Amino acid sequence: MKHIDEKKSDYSFICDECSYDVPDFEFRLSAVQYGIIFLHGPNDVFMGILCPKCQKMSLNRYDTEYIKGLKSRLFYSTQSDALFKYHSFPYTHDYHESLLDNLFTSKIAIGFDIGCIEESEIFARDDDSKTHFSNKYCSYSWGDEAIGPMLNVCWADEDKIESLVKIENETGLKVFPRYIGYVPTYLLINIFCEDYNYFDKELIANNLSESFQVLEEYPTQREISRDSDFLNILINSMQDKNVIKKISTKENKIVIDEMKEKFITFYKKGYLKHFLEKSYLEFLHEYIGINQQINFSYQVVNDLLSKYLKILINLVKEKETERPMQKIREECRKIAKRLWKKYPKMTIQDMIFRDEIAHACGQKLYTEDTIRNWIKDLCPNRLPGRRPQK
Repeated sequence: MKHIDEKKSDYSFICDECSYDVPDFEFRLSAVQYGIIFLHGPNDVFMGILCPKCQKMSLNRYDTEYIKGLKSRLFYSTQSDALFKYHSFPYTHDYHESLLDNLFTSKIAIGFDIGCIEESEIFARDDDSKTHFSNKYCSYSWGDEAIGPMLNVCWADEDKIESLVKIENETGLKVFPRYIGYVPTYLLINIFCEDYNYFDKELIANNLSESFQVLEEYPTQREISRDSDFLNILINSMQDKNVIKKISTKENKIVIDEMKEKFITFYKKGYLKHFLEKSYLEFLHEYIGINQQINFSYQVVNDLLSKYLKILINLVKEKETERPMQKIREECRKIAKRLWKKYPKMTIQDMIFRDEIAHACGQKLYTEDTIRNWIKDLCPNRLPGRRPQK
């Protein structure tokens, strides 16, 4: 890993894998798309990005003061709120379990949305533990803004860092948390994961298979909240113009406010229940999967949200086309029930061709079989009968 002494530009960086001297604008672009690694040591800092040329993770070594200036330029630009925040989701490294033995250590803090933590919140009064970590390289700089609701801080010995980067590049899966361009959607989904125990392995395994089964007729308050929260994530994503572009076509232009209103109306009527209870775990499973990738980016999250929004929009459209037919079916059944009460010996075939039934169908042409299936269970005389002569 190169030690960058000469600062030729605002963001001096040379890829270890392909020796590409990354221009400033490409550095910023990679940082915004894929995030940045910072490993803070006692006297210097390792910084890494995904190389724009070879798409491999690479780290360079810098003086601490240089990194402070770089973070100030990159993170804050002209605004007071940090553009980049520390993001350690999904908080564990189970997918690397066998590879990371004895290579690094991590500790988790919980219970915040957006904010920062100090060393005292991780180590409490454990001074021996704090001393043990003092010579290691830390993935989080105390006091930096982070995306909750949990935070995983990682430490590595200097001589292990190169091996850890190699694991990232060989597996395509992250080892070190990143500082990423902050988008509120991340926090919303992260909280959703924590609220519904996504991190319980046994629950994940069970729910992924059981989520396709029909739940109780009367859902629990937890299930109602879960479905509502999942729908809220999808509705909130419609504020992003890139998401709207993906789900909208010339023939099918999406009017955001109108579609949001439909979502809420159909949800209240229970039409979306099966979709929400069936899909939320699949969604979270995919979300955690893309977060593990070294090329994780908001673009990939957008694609995921767009995928589920398209399914939801198509479902709403199907329900809208079903509703007129459902009303006609209900009207035909009312007529049939009334007429059979008056003429109990009338056959199903005779009922199908009654003027009252034809009037209820209006100009819609439904087959005899369709109308038969609507009304046959109401008939007191189940003899088949014959079609009347014209």
